[in-house]
Amino acid sequence: MNSANSRELAGISVPDTPLVQRALDYARAECEPYLFNHVIRSWMFAERMGQLRNIDYDAEVVAVGALLHDLTLNERFNGASVRS
Repeated sequence: MNSANSRELAGISVPDTPLVQRALDYARAECEPYLFNHVIRSWMFAERMGQLRNIDYDAEVVAVGALLHDLTLNERFNGASVRS
């Protein structure tokens, strides 16, 4: 990860790109505080595991995926049930 496009959160180097910032802002706006904190922890965990294991990965994809992975758990996204 290019240090010019990264920042440190909780002691972990993470990508700092417009896409990641938009996903972060969206998650903050749409998630209840407990859920927002969960997705941040998930992101930090995934990022750090990749770093510690020296895995070649796209940090921007990991960030966006982690930040938005539980978005539909919010009541706002509770649509009609699907029955088989």
